[in-house]
Amino acid sequence: MELYQLRSFLAVADEGGLARAADRLHLSQSALSTQIRALEEEFGVPLFARTPRGMLLTAQGRALLPRAREAVRAAQEVLFEAQRMAGGLVGDISVGIPTDPDFLRVAAVESLLSGAHPGLRARIMTMMSMRLPQALREGELDAGFLFCAEPPAGLDILPLGETSMVVACPSAMAERVAEADFAALAELPWIWAESGCPYYAAGRARFAELGVRPHAVAASDSEEVIQSFVSGGRGLAFLRADRARALEAEGRIAIWDREPLGTRLFLGCLAERRAEPALCALFEAAAAVWAAPGAAEDAALASAPGTP
Repeated sequence: MELYQLRSFLAVADEGGLARAADRLHLSQSALSTQIRALEEEFGVPLFARTPRGMLLTAQGRALLPRAREAVRAAQEVLFEAQRMAGGLVGDISVGIPTDPDFLRVAAVESLLSGAHPGLRARIMTMMSMRLPQALREGELDAGFLFCAEPPAGLDILPLGETSMVVACPSAMAERVAEADFAALAELPWIWAESGCPYYAAGRARFAELGVRPHAVAASDSEEVIQSFVSGGRGLAFLRADRARALEAEGRIAIWDREPLGTRLFLGCLAERRAEPALCALFEAAAAVWAAPGAAEDAALASAPGTP
């Protein structure tokens, strides 16, 4: 049994099929299928049932899956320790960020990471939250900060905190909006975000719960554009609370916050890669920075434009 075979087993189990798992591992489907069959022959039990819907874990496969994850992680931890003994990590680690780096405390995380591992270089890439999970699966990113209510399947995550959202409206609409309930807000003009924007997830769910649809007059996948439309008087939008309050202090918008809304912030990577030395170092740095006294309060002061 080889370690790469266990990684292949984990990838097929996570993706539920050969095609997506092969893409993730940068293998052909035939090569991946051969690895799985070889592993099944060595184990003496079937790991998957081949069905028209994909590769489904058998009872034996489900029982062995946690042990396989432990084995892969243990092997990576041995490598991590060996590299520490040899003088630290060397190479690049790509990290996706879906909003402004100050809010995510990226500079502090990178400083701690590079201080512990001078040979490890962080590559910070801006990317919308909705694209981050796929970028992780395809190997475009090693890790990423994610805004979501629940992390996608197949990811190992580090919870960082809660993020509050508010309804931002043009200053000229302040009096009209102030007395409205959530359902009545749907009748007003909205600047809507493209599908998948986590900032809008809670608001979208609340409108659906009330059986109303917002009157969208414009849409964008850029938070900077959405902010500009709101401050320009075009309509309402969901914005991160700290950013909205900064705009309100400048007299550019008004805020409706009678119902609490929010989403969660995580640092995530593929579960089968979590024990890789560079990712262990990144997660350690992020955990230390976000656990520091005042970390959440400092992050809430960020108000630079970004991409939701």
